[in-house]
Amino acid sequence: MKRYEPELEIKFAAKSGFLSKDLWNDFFASGSVSWKNKLWASFVKEKIFFPHYAKVASHVLVPNKRHSLVQKVVGDGLVSAPFVSQLDHDERLARMVLTLLKDGIATNYRLEPELKRLSAGVQRHYESQQKDKLPDALILLPDEKKTRIAIELELTKKDPKRYRKIMNTYASFRRADKVIFVVRNDRISQTIRQAMRDTYYPHWTKPVGFGRLEDWTQNPGTARIVFDDKVTSLLEMAKLPTEKTA
Repeated sequence: MKRYEPELEIKFAAKSGFLSKDLWNDFFASGSVSWKNKLWASFVKEKIFFPHYAKVASHVLVPNKRHSLVQKVVGDGLVSAPFVSQLDHDERLARMVLTLLKDGIATNYRLEPELKRLSAGVQRHYESQQKDKLPDALILLPDEKKTRIAIELELTKKDPKRYRKIMNTYASFRRADKVIFVVRNDRISQTIRQAMRDTYYPHWTKPVGFGRLEDWTQNPGTARIVFDDKVTSLLEMAKLPTEKTA
């Protein structure tokens, strides 16, 4: 079999801490099913990736930081593998972000594990900073302003106190121009809106929008985003023609 060096896969896994077979098939792999199965198996055989430590996550690989190719591609810039309880959330989020990249709606991105790693590199007292909320994902749009969007994927409802802390953090978070919460149901969005009111969140300087998980799962680019003053989508915000994601 012709040697294949999974550099793009390594770069993604360095940001996320993992590579699932579904994500790989949909965004990285090409060729016949048999070819893809052989290639996937070769990642472990050549020890470029290891199986995830949890047996229930047999479809997930994590990069081997000691492998020469991994060191060549990303050096020491690797994040830890997510806990198995976090995998569903992280895989859903990664699918959204990779779709936005594929469709040209996002030009760059960082995921929360990478943001934490980078923060650890610049914060002398990172243990106290580690409790502050960083975005699940931070994407860059290709519009004229190069708008930075923080994305939060909320699959379950958190304690109201936790949401108040999140909104206080975002009020002073300078690396995002807008925040979007992708929620599973209206109860979650209502709790977040209440937290915004409780903390006097400055939505006029850093708008907060809400999207439905079902819509974002189907197409994150065209999914509705409800802000206080308008309903839009990332496709519209990116100033791209609608046929871009047709």
